[in-house]
Amino acid sequence: GANPLGSYAGRMDIGVVRISGLSGTQQWARIFGTAADDRPTAIGLDGSNVHVLGATLGTITIPTSSSSTNGGVDELIARFASDGTPGTYRQFGTFGDDVPGRGVLDGGKWYVPGTTTADWVGLSQDACTYHGEGDVLLSKFCVQGL
Repeated sequence: GANPLGSYAGRMDIGVVRISGLSGTQQWARIFGTAADDRPTAIGLDGSNVHVLGATLGTITIPTSSSSTNGGVDELIARFASDGTPGTYRQFGTFGDDVPGRGVLDGGKWYVPGTTTADWVGLSQDACTYHGEGDVLLSKFCVQGL
């Protein structure tokens, strides 16, 4: 069927496919991205939702929400219902490069290791000062807010 998230946007996009049990039948597929590079780093299940964690160099807009780039590489989280219906999307970061690693979704919260090249001031409860050469960044996000 038609893909509600559109088609290939350019360079590297993020794809999500749901395959049914043992039959291997494709139930749905979604693709989203920007004209710049977009990469998935992890996928997680929370109840009936599918969450995709990743990174983008652009600004991604999906039918239910959009966000703007903060500069450089930003982290992203996108949510889909179990039937593939797009949910909400969040994009966040500093004016530098904020690159997520392979996060883990546990108990409704994403725990995401990564790196940053700028101060995280005003972006969370704790202001974090950049010390140079790509600092380690550990983020926690609640999926209820998505």
